[in-house]
Amino acid sequence: MTHTGQETTSRLEVVRWVVDKIADITHAPPGEIEFTTPLTQIGLSSLRTVRLRALIAERFGVEIPLAVQTIDDIADFVAAAQPSAHEPVDHIEPDPANAFEPFPLTDLQYAYLMGRSDVFELGGLGGHAYFEFTRDTGDPEQLRTAWNRVVDRHDALRMQVRPDGRQQVSANSPSTGFDILDLRAATDEQLTKELADLRHRSSHEVFDLHTVPLYHITVARLPGTALRIFFSIDLFVADLWAWRVLMRDWWGYYSDPAYDPRPLRLTFRDVVLHEARMATGPQFEKSQRYWENRILELPDAPALPAAVHAAEKRFRRRRFHVSRPVWAQLKQLAAQRSVTPSAVLLAAYSVVLARWSGSGHFTVDVTLFNRPPLHPEINDLVGDFTNVDLLEVDVERAATFHELATAVQSRLWADLEHAQAGGIKALRELAAQRCGVGSALFPVVFTSTLGGEEEGYDTVFAGFGEPDFAITQTPQVYLDHQVFEQNGRALIVWDTRDGVLSETVIDEMFLAYMRLLDHIATEDGWQTAPKVPLPARTRRIRAATRVTTEPLDTMLHDGFLTAPAGPDAVAIIAPDRTLTYGAARAHIIGTAAALREQGLGPGDVVAVEAEKGWRQVVSVAAVMAAGSAVLPIDPALPAARKEWIAQHSGCRAMLTDRDELPVAATTTIEGWRDLAGPDDLAYILYTSGSTGTPKGVAVTHRAVVNTLHWVNERFEITAADRVLGLSSMSFDLSLWDTFGVTMKGATLVLPPADRTRDPATWAELMARHGITLWNSVPALLTMLLEHTDTGLDALRLVLLSGDWIPVALPDRIRAAAPRARVIAMGGPTETSVWTNAFEVGVTDPAWTSIPYGYPLPNHELHVLNDRLEEVPDGVAGEIYIGGTGLAVGYHNDSQRTEASFITHPDTGQRLYRSGDLARYRADGCLEILGRTDFQLKVGGHRIEAGEVEAALLEHPLIRAAVVLAPDSLAAFVVPDEPVADADVDALVAELTATLRDRLPNYMVPHRIEVLTRLPIDHRGKVDRAALRTRLSTHRGVRSYIEPANPVETVITDTVAEVLGVDRVGADERFLEAGANSVALTRIHALLSQRLSVTFDLLQLFENPDARSLATALRSDAPANDAVGTGRERARARRAARQRVPGPSSQN
Repeated sequence: MTHTGQETTSRLEVVRWVVDKIADITHAPPGEIEFTTPLTQIGLSSLRTVRLRALIAERFGVEIPLAVQTIDDIADFVAAAQPSAHEPVDHIEPDPANAFEPFPLTDLQYAYLMGRSDVFELGGLGGHAYFEFTRDTGDPEQLRTAWNRVVDRHDALRMQVRPDGRQQVSANSPSTGFDILDLRAATDEQLTKELADLRHRSSHEVFDLHTVPLYHITVARLPGTALRIFFSIDLFVADLWAWRVLMRDWWGYYSDPAYDPRPLRLTFRDVVLHEARMATGPQFEKSQRYWENRILELPDAPALPAAVHAAEKRFRRRRFHVSRPVWAQLKQLAAQRSVTPSAVLLAAYSVVLARWSGSGHFTVDVTLFNRPPLHPEINDLVGDFTNVDLLEVDVERAATFHELATAVQSRLWADLEHAQAGGIKALRELAAQRCGVGSALFPVVFTSTLGGEEEGYDTVFAGFGEPDFAITQTPQVYLDHQVFEQNGRALIVWDTRDGVLSETVIDEMFLAYMRLLDHIATEDGWQTAPKVPLPARTRRIRAATRVTTEPLDTMLHDGFLTAPAGPDAVAIIAPDRTLTYGAARAHIIGTAAALREQGLGPGDVVAVEAEKGWRQVVSVAAVMAAGSAVLPIDPALPAARKEWIAQHSGCRAMLTDRDELPVAATTTIEGWRDLAGPDDLAYILYTSGSTGTPKGVAVTHRAVVNTLHWVNERFEITAADRVLGLSSMSFDLSLWDTFGVTMKGATLVLPPADRTRDPATWAELMARHGITLWNSVPALLTMLLEHTDTGLDALRLVLLSGDWIPVALPDRIRAAAPRARVIAMGGPTETSVWTNAFEVGVTDPAWTSIPYGYPLPNHELHVLNDRLEEVPDGVAGEIYIGGTGLAVGYHNDSQRTEASFITHPDTGQRLYRSGDLARYRADGCLEILGRTDFQLKVGGHRIEAGEVEAALLEHPLIRAAVVLAPDSLAAFVVPDEPVADADVDALVAELTATLRDRLPNYMVPHRIEVLTRLPIDHRGKVDRAALRTRLSTHRGVRSYIEPANPVETVITDTVAEVLGVDRVGADERFLEAGANSVALTRIHALLSQRLSVTFDLLQLFENPDARSLATALRSDAPANDAVGTGRERARARRAARQRVPGPSSQN
């Protein structure tokens, strides 16, 4: 680039000026600052770089992008820019004359105010910081006098919130807030108790924001000369930077009689009003457009595994120090790659979050300290200048840790350049779009003070020294990562809310993070993909659940051929015939011989299309005996589908009900067991496919026999057992009924083909034949128990699988069949009937579902994340299945086989991707969570239908529930007892309230429909397609409830006016009507005026509709003219909408 002499001089002036400012910020000698060295290597963190940008904008009127990273590049950018095209840099002018006038809350202060309410998710507490210091000696009265001078100097310590939601500084210092406790005469036991009680009371204090002061200090005089200082302060008035200012001034006034800093002219009020004025103009509009687009793309927060109990209102701290050598090495490696230490720690934090959340794509709430250098006194003010950045992180896209750290920094810098309209503003808009104002959208926080302070953590507390104990708490947050630099080390702190995450999970995450930081302090740590191994305890427990036994060489149909209980034992009891094993074998061998005569044998596929009955069983077994693979086809299928299956399978023959089943002259089995081997195909079952065409699951004899043999041995099946065969032959549960029990010589009892869904018929058969074994999907057994709970005394074993098992069902079974063992089983058709089992004893009241259980021998269940890593305990992932039971694949469909049956890139193991979502318990037991294709997406949130269903089933009146989301969330429930039409609305309201207590707002269904029973498909599973059809044809319309009195009328009219809608019902929740926090503030101000009452803004959240708010206010009807004015406004709005086309405005 060619410069004139004047331009060259101008550029040199820029270089010198920038060098001087960097030297001021970093304390580096100007002569050692290289013009071509990236700022991160010079010592400028993200925070320091933002500060430098603000100084450049103030001096030259040019906004420098954060990506401009050398002094030379800055000089070129400034020289080439047109300062006149940029907004003039504003300065804050102090306004001491109005220092005690009310002014608005900042966005974060408003969030702290709202978060105090239990109505808000993870609310019920204030933003709070607490510290304890011990001093060997000291004068408590002198400390009090010094603190009073601090309060006089800093007006934020005299701040309170007015009833109208604004804040105001009191001209007078409070007389309370500082106590001296004399414990010098206390015994050791008394002292321990007093100090513990004081910590318990103070460490999680929730101040009344309407009362000064918002701090509390207690100085305890200990035996001897020592003091213990307990310091409690609300974050509403002081951010982390302000702690330094407070401690510096307090220590200065206490320790140095000559300490007399210049009085402050600038106030926190001046800064807040200045920021409000700056929320206009091209720069703000540019930032606003940026965040309007960003919030559409932001992923959810990390889905960390929740604890089983409710969130408590206390936090717990974990901390460790990164040693000086490791920290120095880590910073050096980061600087060499032009990455800030904060970005490195945030990237490492994200790797650990990804490991424990099942996904590497999420949003982290990053704390920002926003003190723009717009006045010389800005850094000496006490106040809450904090903002947040909603930082998108995608761990999965990074091939190395270096790539991840660079990507994190780039995204952070892009966000910081548009911070003016970001942070809480963006979060508020996002909440309104996705799930309502009260939801804790991003409760995982990262806070870094690196490079944002002149000194390290060791000087934050001035002469008081490092705290003996410290804790912070923040509403709507459950994990807050904090980092400070301390004497050449990094102090890492995690403050976590009790009851939200398992303590074991947090401990394991924290340990993994410590180890990961050690790893990335090496060159190799930057060049490899960031990975976190499973905890050793977890690996040991899971390995113990995987049992391997010798594979069996038995064929699936061997029971019919070998007749374990002898040829005269009864094999099949059908409505029209009872067959002994000898008779069944004669038909099977005769039919197999006929098939062989037609040239059919190993390698061929033979279809069987027959109604349920003994002929169907014999035909299926005969095909296997001939060495072929059997293809059962349900006669009830549409003709076109049957034809498609037959053609796709390439079957060479078909047996039907009309075919004669020859009886062999001799029933010797010699030669018939050797036509095919254990590794040949036994059957092909066509199941529904997501693409619209069925998939033919092809399974070998060895694979399925492995499963059935374990069930027989584990539950001691004998020839004395009898099973009721209800499942269709084209459904794999029928395989154990038909072939599993016959391996032990037991008897299969079949219902009439036209009564397979008739519980009265089942009950009669069970009583007549003494059924001892039951094997079905849960819905069929539920139907039986609804029909009768008697006559089941012979039942000793119940196998349930194929669908969600209601938690209450096992107890109902045992009440009707006291001898019965209840076994929950699971497994897709592609893995040979079952892969896992769990014997259900006494059900735990805390269960939301029956555990999925443990893998069967020679089956392996792996719960993997998107990166095909084993997930830690409690983390949701997809089940991948390996082992002997795997199907060969999908018959004649290599494309879908390759998509579902994968080879793991690290282990080389062949695995089936099941589509089932699950998580591990700490004991290695699996809990099923649902299906990936049942995962719902509503308002940008991923919702697992099973979690909402489980919450509904916790209600004592509900025995079945299904949740769908065609557009918004909808639920279908079945009560234990019939509900009268007049009581349905009350039940729905009660269920909605229950869900709101247990789930985030976005997971509460907009519609709940009460049914007498759920529809069942031909397999006995819940027919979700029928429910979707019902939703599309029965669209519910919310009924409008008129206001019942003048107070409700004023409230509903005011809400409608602010929201720009025609009307709002008396029971309609303000948030659901479209209100956000800004709208609620306007509503509050108008109602206070119109009803002539003073009430807290939080009342609008705690009483979220007109009816409950009117009751809470306990007010008589307002003056008639106020009511009349409200009605006139409503009529005027409706008239205006009739004249002006188009949608109404929405606030």
